[in-house]
Amino acid sequence: PTDDPASPAPEADAAPVLERKTSFTGGRITGQRRADGTTSPPVPEVAPKRLSPSEWIGWVAGLSLVVLAIVTYYGIRNQPWFALQFGDAAERQSAAARLADRGARGVPELAQLAADPDTEVRRTAIETLGLSVDLEPKAVEPLIRALDDTNAAVRHAAVRGLQRAAPNAAAAEALIEALGRPEPTLRESIAVALRGFAEAAAPAVPALLAMSA
Repeated sequence: PTDDPASPAPEADAAPVLERKTSFTGGRITGQRRADGTTSPPVPEVAPKRLSPSEWIGWVAGLSLVVLAIVTYYGIRNQPWFALQFGDAAERQSAAARLADRGARGVPELAQLAADPDTEVRRTAIETLGLSVDLEPKAVEPLIRALDDTNAAVRHAAVRGLQRAAPNAAAAEALIEALGRPEPTLRESIAVALRGFAEAAAPAVPALLAMSA
């Protein structure tokens, strides 16, 4: 060995270098050829897995159930009973408006919505009940209860609904009793409503005369 610092140091044996090329035979990777002439172990070609008939049936059945669940959900969510049980205030109000198409058949659901915690839901329910009160006497009771509602708009809607109930005696009696309320606008609305009750409104004559005096 020489001590000449310019002479290169001996290199350690290097591992065989892989050539960056791959040989292909019949569409299969056979491996990489090393610099020493040897070939790396072949890499087998991985074919895509195919589903068996039973797997296909399970996959299609699962997808069908998902589609059925989605269709069923969007089909029932527009039903009034669904809104009553699971809907928010906006959905319950919409359900109350749609119940007008059911006429007398929608009175039980509307009576329930007339006691809803949300003011707008109650108002809509009472207005819708007023549309069917002449067809279904059972609608009179929730309208009478609404005369004591905490919201003025709901109370006025109840008066308009009871006006359509003429000549129902229970409606007339409730309106006459409400003439003693301290609300001037409500008393005026009741006075107008009682005009259609004829003889049933006779007990209200003194109070009506006092209002016009």
